[in-house]
Amino acid sequence: MSKRQPNFIVIVADDLGYGDIGCDGGTLIRTPNLDQMAAEGVRFTDFYASANVCTPSRAGLLTGRYAIRSGLAHEVIQPADTTGLPLSEVTIPKALGDAYATALIGKWHLGHVAPHWPPTAHGFDRFYGLPYSHDMRPLSLYAGEGASVEVVEERPDLARLTQYFFEQTLAFAEQNRDRPFFALVTLTAPHIPLKPNPDDLTGS
Repeated sequence: MSKRQPNFIVIVADDLGYGDIGCDGGTLIRTPNLDQMAAEGVRFTDFYASANVCTPSRAGLLTGRYAIRSGLAHEVIQPADTTGLPLSEVTIPKALGDAYATALIGKWHLGHVAPHWPPTAHGFDRFYGLPYSHDMRPLSLYAGEGASVEVVEERPDLARLTQYFFEQTLAFAEQNRDRPFFALVTLTAPHIPLKPNPDDLTGS
């Protein structure tokens, strides 16, 4: 009997500093859940970011290439832009192929106009999230599979985006418990604007 392939859940926190979380020495913010994930999972502590801003760093993460090679090295894509990640780029979900169920849950920010949109055009089976940064307008929440990605909420509640993204991630993992899966979870937090979930406020 062949060994099952591992599942991958990659969480990208937007604008999080390396030393901000407890497992990396941070003391100002308590991060018990992230610290537990680091203790029980795999930590990569020697790395380079392919860029220092959103669009090119995401292009580098998804393709493993310098963002300049995909034409996305110089700026963050704005709502009026028509550029994006070329369909010719080999992304992680394309490389995994049919052997894995794949999902992008969170912020895409690699092009929101065809042919660069939706993320499912780049190999993801499923998408739930935002076309670009949550500090840009107009902002809608999209969801779908294959070519059927549609608006599911206009002006989503920014205070609950992280909650929505993790709920969708858990549902995706549960739905694919019998097969290998790859989930790329690209949070909007802790990038500004900071909108705490009212359910998490303790009064302290």
